Amino acid sequence: MGNRRVELQLQLHNKLVALLATREKPQEGLEFAYVALALSITLGDQLNERMAYHRLAALHHRLGHGKLAKHFYLKAL
Repeated sequence: MGNRRVELQLQLHNKLVALLATREKPQEGLEFAYVALALSITLGDQLNERMAYHRLAALHHRLGHGKLAKHFYLKAL
């Protein structure tokens, strides 16, 4: 039951990140993206973890944070 709750939280955070990114609000999506990464790590789901790193990289790239974007892109590999 506990893992299912974490999975649902992860899905919700991922959807919020995607929604905020399409609404041109990448700064607001960062908090949700960081939580999604933490939830992915908690679940031990490597695919979702890599996707979370990629989302973080994309958000930081859109915000002009080149070094952070590069860091997270590399973590996604």
